[in-house]
Amino acid sequence: ALVYNDTVFLYAGHDQSPPERNFYEMHEWLIFSSTDMVNWTEHKPVPYTIFEWAKGDAWAAQVVEHKGKFYWFVTVEHKTIHGKAIGVAVADHPTGPWRDALGKALITNDMTKHTQISWDDIDPSIYIEDGIPYLFWGNTVLKWAKLKDNMIELNSEIHTIELPFFTEAPWIHKKGDWYYLSY
Repeated sequence: ALVYNDTVFLYAGHDQSPPERNFYEMHEWLIFSSTDMVNWTEHKPVPYTIFEWAKGDAWAAQVVEHKGKFYWFVTVEHKTIHGKAIGVAVADHPTGPWRDALGKALITNDMTKHTQISWDDIDPSIYIEDGIPYLFWGNTVLKWAKLKDNMIELNSEIHTIELPFFTEAPWIHKKGDWYYLSY
């Protein structure tokens, strides 16, 4: 979810898996908005094909606003590099139109050797503090890196954080002087 100008925008994966298939089948993300949390507007779906280098799987994503632009960090299956990858789309409005901001993946499975699985680069989560953006992501191992101000380049090495029972879906927030990591 993203709150912008008194409107909440909800970005969701769209699982279209038939009953006989016991796994996700997600070809697009859906966008909904509301000004009162009761009445919702559905906006145009966004297919994973906006990333020419992706071959499928519109998995977990997060949208953030930074310096008047909206950045959508997504999980997709890479077309030529085995495994999941993280891409970045950009738009001037929370509902798009969205375009690939980089023309290639920001994170690919060959960049991270912390596990032997091909789905460890999933669930991107962005945290911005004092104008500095940070990317957190992972499966079985939590990874993080600073981003450059342009939101489409790493500005540090990829780091890991050892956590008990970490699986996926990191979420970072701060309340008062404390930082919280939910997963």
